[in-house]
Amino acid sequence: MRDKWLRDAFAVGLSSTSESEQVNHNEYQTLSGKNSIDEEEAVRLLGDYGISGDKAKLRLQEIQTRKPDDVRGLFSPEDLVDVFKKLSTRPEIYHLLVRYSRNQDFLSTEDFTLFLEAEQGMSKVTHEKCLEIIQKFEPSTEARLLGHLGIDGFTNYLLSSECDIFNENNRSICHEMDHPLSHYFIATSHNT
Repeated sequence: MRDKWLRDAFAVGLSSTSESEQVNHNEYQTLSGKNSIDEEEAVRLLGDYGISGDKAKLRLQEIQTRKPDDVRGLFSPEDLVDVFKKLSTRPEIYHLLVRYSRNQDFLSTEDFTLFLEAEQGMSKVTHEKCLEIIQKFEPSTEARLLGHLGIDGFTNYLLSSECDIFNENNRSICHEMDHPLSHYFIATSHNT
């Protein structure tokens, strides 16, 4: 599911490149049978999916060194999928997913319910609540329709504000602190 979603997403990005860029890559397309883009466009496309530009450039340069000279500097959708998977998959989150899934690379609603109750300490988690979270955080349309939470959706959920230990009510500023510091009473002692 993840590979299909990524290939489709990057194929859409590849098809949105300008015609002049497509003409420059005709030789590579005939050699590989696939669309390709240059490094700058690949970094931009990976950035659209949350990958840091510097890290993406380093991974793309590693891939370039393994390519023949005549296609160096051009990247296929498979190259982009490889870079995305290497840079976005966090091992600790992947191990959590594997621990709670039933020998699959995704969490079903039952698996996700178990995770929420055991790891997150939530009680009385309903099937509907799990589906609501999956709809909100899972990027793959196919997985959303099946009620599955893949590694990318699971990562999105765990890194979202819904999983913060910080109380959201404290985000708003309740005191104006516009005056100089000397205008405020500060409790001090020789011990602090």
